[in-house]
Amino acid sequence: MTFEIRRSTSYIPVKDMKRAIKFYQRLFGHKVDVKGENLSVFDFGDFKFCLKKADEEVEGEDSYQLSFEITDWDEFFEKTRMQFNKRSLVPSALVRLERGWSFEAKDSEGNDIKISWRP
Repeated sequence: MTFEIRRSTSYIPVKDMKRAIKFYQRLFGHKVDVKGENLSVFDFGDFKFCLKKADEEVEGEDSYQLSFEITDWDEFFEKTRMQFNKRSLVPSALVRLERGWSFEAKDSEGNDIKISWRP
């Protein structure tokens, strides 16, 4: 018997809910669907991305790392250019993969984000 693993829900810790919502709305190009003081949710149909108010300070290696794969490298950078210019999304060096490109950055709350593109 085999089974399939599907993405469902991810929770990431945030220090400032309003700031995190603003950051991810710009990154995703999608408005938050459920907005709360302690929990906010972006609903993408088969996947829910949740921001959860952190009970304590979590930074650096103890923070959550989230990976996203994008379908259009140029469109992604065009839509997120303002965040890069404002330095709210500061990428590390661009890394050439066997097929595509990747970089890591920090979100507004100090969580690591890995963004990759494969043609």
